[in-house]
Amino acid sequence: MAELTDLVDLSDWPEGTRLIVRREPLHPGTKHSLFASTMFRYWGHYTDADGDPVGLDVHRLSRWAARDSNPEPAD
Repeated sequence: MAELTDLVDLSDWPEGTRLIVRREPLHPGTKHSLFASTMFRYWGHYTDADGDPVGLDVHRLSRWAARDSNPEPAD
């Protein structure tokens, strides 16, 4: 986990916007994202929440898990 807020231009974003990036092993069949790497995949998300980047990422992942466990009904 890393916060890259100070390394990117966020002048067009609302004040308080932060960029949090996580790195995970590149599993067979997964696509590269954000940065070219043969060993890792990088995911980034923007937030305006205060707090530690690790805690913010855990919160984001738990929301994804909840969304995936409660899919929208089919039409």
